[in-house]
Amino acid sequence: MGNQLTLANGNLLSERATGWETGLATESRWGSIRSSYFLTQVNRPITAVTINATSSPILLKRENLGQIESRGVSLDYEFSPLAG
Repeated sequence: MGNQLTLANGNLLSERATGWETGLATESRWGSIRSSYFLTQVNRPITAVTINATSSPILLKRENLGQIESRGVSLDYEFSPLAG
């Protein structure tokens, strides 16, 4: 890509993702509410690390990193009153 050269790495380990999600939902005559909590961890993510930023092309090499974690909450409300 552009003026970059990414070198291969035969010592890379595979990435591994683990995670879970849980949630609740309820309905009433005015609508529904849903909420959930999620957590995902990616072990040994692969990225391109800069080896030499002053060379032409710029040299990068694929490497494993430690861990990436993503967690969060989702809240949804749907307003739909019954006609009556």
